[in-house]
Amino acid sequence: RSFDGGVTTGSGRGRKPKVVGIDVQPKVGVRIMLGEKAKEFYTRGQGDVSAGCAGIISIVYPTGYCWCLWDNGQGNWYNTGRWNRYDLVERPQPPTLAQVRQQRAQARQAEALRQQQERMQDAR
Repeated sequence: RSFDGGVTTGSGRGRKPKVVGIDVQPKVGVRIMLGEKAKEFYTRGQGDVSAGCAGIISIVYPTGYCWCLWDNGQGNWYNTGRWNRYDLVERPQPPTLAQVRQQRAQARQAEALRQQQERMQDAR
């Protein structure tokens, strides 16, 4: 049985999560969450120690496994390619405050330019 990290076409935000081991190289420090199918598997079987939390990859083995430490303090081994199973998806880092401020400033500039162009067209 193959797990794909729960990647589906209807991911809610219009973007597919990046699967660790396929789209993202498993590396120490990558922020992760369990994919939807892996959540179902671990909830039915061993119990989901992540409890819906995000976590971080702590140890990577070349055999297709990694150890993840969850934000709730729990940890477990997860597949990142072993037996064609992919349990984890990347959890992108939120933007920094500087990035948010820059995006807002760019949006204000674009809006001011649009309004200026409208005024110029109305004046003609």
